Amino acid sequence: MSSRDWEGVLDALADGIARAASDARVGRVVVGVSGGLDGAVVAVAAARAMRGENVLTAFLPTRFSSQASRDDAAALGRNLGTDHHVISIDEAYGVLRSAVQDGMAGSPAWPGFVDGATSVAEQNIQARLRGTTLMAIANATGGIVLNTGNLSEVRTGYFTLYGDGIGAVAPLGQLYKTEVQELAAWINRESEVIPAFTVSRPPSAELAEGQEDSDSLPPYPVLDAALRALADGAGRPDGVDEAAWARTQQLVAGAAFKARYLPPSVDLPTD
Repeated sequence: MSSRDWEGVLDALADGIARAASDARVGRVVVGVSGGLDGAVVAVAAARAMRGENVLTAFLPTRFSSQASRDDAAALGRNLGTDHHVISIDEAYGVLRSAVQDGMAGSPAWPGFVDGATSVAEQNIQARLRGTTLMAIANATGGIVLNTGNLSEVRTGYFTLYGDGIGAVAPLGQLYKTEVQELAAWINRESEVIPAFTVSRPPSAELAEGQEDSDSLPPYPVLDAALRALADGAGRPDGVDEAAWARTQQLVAGAAFKARYLPPSVDLPTD
């Protein structure tokens, strides 16, 4: 683990969340928790900022969500004392998928959804339904949604506009994925606040069967090293092969336009 002041980082995340809630004149924040690490860390920071009872966590499963994710999201809610709920979006996903399939039939531009396969368009339907559901919860309960994306995802465009790209503020927007992993380990240094499997499992959006982030991205330690080098205007760093370097450059170039649609991030202390 790096020597970064993780307590100072977590305090800054909490302060940023509290300021966003104060600016919006609300006393509640809403966090989507998929059983993944980013949502868990945001929920921890939110509970630190608002107290757990003022944090509403929501697990929004589809047919691709695992029981382990459901269990970990529930355990996180118990550990933090949040107002935790499970709201399935699977039926809505099936209805919308069928409506698009039927409505576009006959169009020469329409490739068609294929049974047994999950296209990017179908994955994005799920992500956008999650965003719509979180916004509905926030609107109805008088709260704001917290974005759960990290800097690695932002810089490579590994998020869905109007889906997991929503939120009033992006607490993790200045932390690379490997830094989020280090912060999570620091949070769990004395007791298991974030469920152990959430910390150790291969990252996955669970929008398709057996999906892992590494299906689309270089491994995060490699990716983050490449992203840091690109940000510094440096050449290919040690430990990043030519294929990963080229892939990272391609992703960054193609994703630049998406970043302007994201919520503001939280300023973090420099070491």
